This record gives sequence, C-alpha cells and structure tokens, in this order.
Amino acid sequence: MKAVGEKVVMVVPVYNERENIAPFLLDMEKVASSLPAVFTILFVEGGSSDGTGDAVDEAAVRLPNLVSVLHEEKKEGLGAAYLKGFARALDDPDALFIGEMDVDGSHDPDVLPKLLKAVQKGYGMALGSRAVEGGGTPDWPIHRRMISGGANLLGRAGSAFSIGDVTTGYRLYRREVLDDIDLGAIETRGYAFQLEMVAAVLNAEFTVAEIPLVFHDRERGASKLRSNDIIEYFLLSLRLIVRRILGRK
Repeated sequence: MKAVGEKVVMVVPVYNERENIAPFLLDMEKVASSLPAVFTILFVEGGSSDGTGDAVDEAAVRLPNLVSVLHEEKKEGLGAAYLKGFARALDDPDALFIGEMDVDGSHDPDVLPKLLKAVQKGYGMALGSRAVEGGGTPDWPIHRRMISGGANLLGRAGSAFSIGDVTTGYRLYRREVLDDIDLGAIETRGYAFQLEMVAAVLNAEFTVAEIPLVFHDRERGASKLRSNDIIEYFLLSLRLIVRRILGRK
C-alpha cells in the first residue's frame, strides 16, 4: 500500500550513458512497484554525444509516471547536475524524499527500500555505505581500495569521522533537509559535492543512517571522474579539516 502524498524522487545525472538507460529502467520499474511510496526518476542529462538525451526522452514518453528529464545546456559537473535536479524536485510539494543514484549498475536497487525505510523513520539522510558491515567493494583490486580508502579517510577527517562512507553517491534525503541547507552556498561542482553535502547535513545537525551497500563496478561505459575532480575533493577536505579544528561550521 503506497502512502498517499509521499513521493520519492531519485535524481540521476547522465552523460554518455545510452547503453545503461534500458537496464537501469528495468530495475527501477521493479523497485517502483514494491516501494510503499510513489517513486519517480528525474534524469539530468548533460548534453551527451552518444544519444543518451534521446534515450531518456523516449523513456519519459513511454513511462510518463516514472520518468522525467531535465536537460542541461552544458555539462558543468556531477554536483552542478544534482543541484539542478534537487531544485526541480523541490518544486513538487509531494516530493518528501529526494535521492541520488548512479545509472551504471553499481548501486544495487534492492538497497533503495532500506534507504527509504530509514528516512521514513526520521533520519535526515540515509547512505548506501560501502564502509559498514555487510557493505564492500568486491570487484576492486587492492590498489584501488587503498586510493579510495585514503580519499575517504581524508574526507572523514573533515567531518569529525562521524560517517564511514562520505563519498558514496547512493543516498536519500528527507525533503526538510534540503529545504534547511543553503544549497546556493554549496561550492563544489564535481564529485567533491558528495563530501560537501555530508558536511552540510551534519552541520545542520540532522541524523544520518548508513545502510550496507555492496558496490559493483560498471559493466558498460566509462567513468566520468576527472583530474579536476580529484583536486577539488582534496582542497575541500583540507578546508573542512581546518574549519573543524577552528570550530567553525
């Protein structure tokens, strides 16, 4: 039984992901039928060159109750795409839960009902965490785990080690969290956005739940991580550490 007036909007940025759209939607249709709330997907499409824009537009026509699309004039980064998607989702008064998710198959759709259950219980944000018992990255070689672990450790230092997985891109927020946070003050536009949002949620004194996530590498397409994203993340981490030491939010 779906709760009347409760809607989940998953914001999903896509750029050159045409081959991942169809399998992703097959999984999401199954999730939509099982969740105790109305479930929708908002694709934020970044001017792809491989036909992704056409694919998501076709999906919106075929599945109007499930899919909507926001086209960016130009690709500005992951964080920028999420901010635009959040703004669109917040225009819908029924959107009580707003989330983030990747389209490449790395985020297990079976975790989504657990994220929803956590925020329905009152947590401000629920994360699909690779750092808690039951989560992990079984596909990663040791050197990648070390690099990712180091980046996560640096980011956690800036958030007083309150969260185990500050870089995960699989999360669900309660609407009032995004209403309370000054999204216009979010500075990062790349992957560092994930860390900055964790810091913003904690600074606003909302509670966070970490739900185990077994993360699997994408099978199709290429990662969009750039060297500029790594630099931005490093600089943000240092800034957060300094602010924490000085006792500033």
